[in-house]
Amino acid sequence: GEEKYAIFSLLTGLLVWCSAVDFGIGTGLQNYISECRAKNKSYDAYIKSALHLSFIAIIFFIALFYIFSGVISAKYLSSFHEVLQDKTRMLFFTSCLVFSSIGIGAIAYKILFAELVGWKANLLNALSYMIGMLGLLYIYYRGISVDIKLSLIVLYLPVGMI
Repeated sequence: GEEKYAIFSLLTGLLVWCSAVDFGIGTGLQNYISECRAKNKSYDAYIKSALHLSFIAIIFFIALFYIFSGVISAKYLSSFHEVLQDKTRMLFFTSCLVFSSIGIGAIAYKILFAELVGWKANLLNALSYMIGMLGLLYIYYRGISVDIKLSLIVLYLPVGMI
């Protein structure tokens, strides 16, 4: 009902915060690639470094989310304790993981934009959201009962997978 939609909306709001897990690596990489392209230089080393740094960043944030999920979720979702029945920690942690994958995946979009094929990045992004929406529609029309966590995963994981 309405309470579950409110929870879904609150958790979706974490997307913006969790997209910061790349520490700006994507934007910096886009700038370096653009500079290298202008000077006709190779930028493979920058991409490799960005991948290493993003791997470290995601491991760091997974640990951080795991450690602090209980405390943060208790405050963030405090109005819905009865609805969630002590599932707030895992729901918050799972949401942060899915949304962090989107933040790290955005680095690939920045690479495409820097290579002047931004239309591909936009197309991939639109397709991944469509896949997520089709997944939710499939669940709805098949009458499959899913919880909030699975709904978030079905909708947003395709975006993070790209």
